[in-house]
Amino acid sequence: MISDIAGIATAVGVLLAVGGLRQGQRQRIRAFEDFYVSRYWLLLDRLSLRATTGHDDGEDLEEEDHKALLAYLSLNLFHPE
Repeated sequence: MISDIAGIATAVGVLLAVGGLRQGQRQRIRAFEDFYVSRYWLLLDRLSLRATTGHDDGEDLEEEDHKALLAYLSLNLFHPE
């Protein structure tokens, strides 16, 4: 009888531990997603109107636009999945 209760208590403890680990994993994924989205919007905010509308007037991009575009590409190419 006591071994049955101990077995049930152990099973409940394992289930709670697994649930806690899954919750922690979900929180880490949410934190990463929030960081990724905020970084994305910061990069878009750095771009000039000329760069975001795609008008090609034959001139080179400004240095700040170039840096923001490179940062955007690295955000999309090197993010962990």
